[in-house]
Amino acid sequence: MPRADQPIRQWTILKLLESNGRVTLRQISDALSETCHERTLRRDLDVLGLVGFPIYAERENGKSVWKLDDAYKRAPLPLTGTELYALQCGMQMMAPLEGTFLADAIQGLTQKIKANLPAKSKDYLALLQQTIQIGMPPYKVYKAHRSRIDPIRRAIETGKTIEIRYTPLRTGRPATRAVNPYRLWHYGGTLYLIGYCHERKDTRTFVIDRIASLQVTGRPFQIPFYFSIDDYFKDAFGVYRGEAEDVSLLFEKKAALWVRERRWHRSQKITPLRGGKIQLDLRVAITPELMQWVMGFGAQVEVTAPVRLRRMVENEAWKVAGKYQKGKINAVAKTASAKKREI
Repeated sequence: MPRADQPIRQWTILKLLESNGRVTLRQISDALSETCHERTLRRDLDVLGLVGFPIYAERENGKSVWKLDDAYKRAPLPLTGTELYALQCGMQMMAPLEGTFLADAIQGLTQKIKANLPAKSKDYLALLQQTIQIGMPPYKVYKAHRSRIDPIRRAIETGKTIEIRYTPLRTGRPATRAVNPYRLWHYGGTLYLIGYCHERKDTRTFVIDRIASLQVTGRPFQIPFYFSIDDYFKDAFGVYRGEAEDVSLLFEKKAALWVRERRWHRSQKITPLRGGKIQLDLRVAITPELMQWVMGFGAQVEVTAPVRLRRMVENEAWKVAGKYQKGKINAVAKTASAKKREI
């Protein structure tokens, strides 16, 4: 069974080769948090060679040294203008990560590829840029958080525990947490850190914005081979996690077309009903996030199951109605008071 840290190990080797031009097994071992047998490292180098990276071995002073062919950085990539534009569209969609290592890397890649395009491809690219654009909804800009994002990335790559000063939304009180960082995860315009919390003794989700400070420790860890982001969030309707339940929602015709055009969750099942209505069945955790999504459809949706979610939405709807009712009563009272003064 492949280990979850194998791709990270191979990525670290490739970065060493790109920055130094040459590496020894000892240098690779020093850069990794885990202790690996020489056979494992040689196998990783072989895999990188098999997938297309021009890596070759030489003997220097009686030792094996692995090098990256100089032509690797200079070789033009055979991309068409359409393929480059697809890459640039992806860059536009990464606007929230502007100024971070990932956006910088993709921007640099785009510029290098563009520099090697034939003149005709560049003209075609300019034409495409006038016909297709990517619109973005409101989002957070993470450029100001680079001082936290970069150390987290390095800690993930090297397998080092971090200590963060974090303010949970639930308590609003800052606390120090020791975390084994597994992944940086971008969802819904927000960047999250997924990692094992030593205090909670469980894998948790942390909002990058709420990390006031962090320190990378020298304590090594290994990402469990069974960890998967897809499995971690499989029962979540977004970010909040919990125990999955069967959910049934009845949508009126006005909202049905819009709902059926989208994939909301991998468990979803849509059943057409009379009059243009649909029933949407999901198996997800009952969370405030799900409730807010349901309430966003107003009177165009009714929760038919489970009862617990139906009561949650009902209670929240009464609170909303109460606020408007209160405002209406106050407005009537002010009007009556004004009429009395006129009399």
